[in-house]
Amino acid sequence: MLHRIGGVFLLILVGVLLAYKFSPSRIAPDSKWLTVLDSTQLKKEIAEEPMPLTLVNLWASWCTPCLKEMPDLIEIKKNYDSKVRFLLISTDSLEKKSEVLKILIRQKVDFPTYFKADKGYEELDAIYPNWNGALPANLILSEKGEVLEAWFGETTKAQFENVIEKHLKALQIQ
Repeated sequence: MLHRIGGVFLLILVGVLLAYKFSPSRIAPDSKWLTVLDSTQLKKEIAEEPMPLTLVNLWASWCTPCLKEMPDLIEIKKNYDSKVRFLLISTDSLEKKSEVLKILIRQKVDFPTYFKADKGYEELDAIYPNWNGALPANLILSEKGEVLEAWFGETTKAQFENVIEKHLKALQIQ
């Protein structure tokens, strides 16, 4: 009898630990995460914690190249954490929030992720008017929120690093 109680207790403990490990709050501890981000809020986000550069990645849950490059973004963030802010903006509708969250947990994303404003793409156009709608889309923003460079399509780790290094060098940041 005591053996069964111990087994049940162990199962409950393992369940609690797994729930904690994979809980959304452990992946996205900031209450702002997975909220809508419009161009005004993006500029506010950048101004709150000034960084020399911000890399904005526009992605979607259905976009295979977006999901393929996400592990590289996570790894690159570790190398440039003190010089570059990383923001993900999902172009999915808010109805897909649970699906987006599952992807973020599976990919182990540990930096801010938002949804585009549900006003079509006009808010993204306000951030970068020349965006052609292709995903993934990546933007390098200055400390003031100005677009320094934009590119579209799947990007390799080396390509991300080259763009970041180029802009850090231009700012004379090692």
